[in-house]
Amino acid sequence: MAIPISYNIRNLRLRKGLTVMTALGIALTVTTAIFLMALITGLDRAFVSSGSKLNVLVLRKGSESELTGGFDASLFPTLKTLPGITTDTHGEHMPVFGHAAHNINSGKQR
Repeated sequence: MAIPISYNIRNLRLRKGLTVMTALGIALTVTTAIFLMALITGLDRAFVSSGSKLNVLVLRKGSESELTGGFDASLFPTLKTLPGITTDTHGEHMPVFGHAAHNINSGKQR
C-alpha cells in the first residue's frame, strides 16, 4: 500500500527547515557540477587554441613528466643543431622564447 501524496505534502509543511536545507543542498550540488563542467570545457578550449604544432617538449632520457624531465642549459646549443629544427630564410636557427622551434608535422626544416 502506497503512502498518500497528502501525507508527503503535510510532512514538507511541518518540517520547513529540513525541506529548505535539502533543497539548498541539491541546488548547491547542481551548481557546483555545472561550474566544474564549465571550467573543464574552458580549460580544454584554452589549451587547444593556445597550443602550436611547432612546439616540442624535450625530456631527459628516462623521464616520465615535464617536472622531472629538465635538462642542463649547456645542452641547448646541441638541441638547436638537431635535424628538423626550424631555420629562417638565411639558414639561421629561429629561437622562439629562448627555445628552438621544430616542425613536427613534416620533420622538415623551415
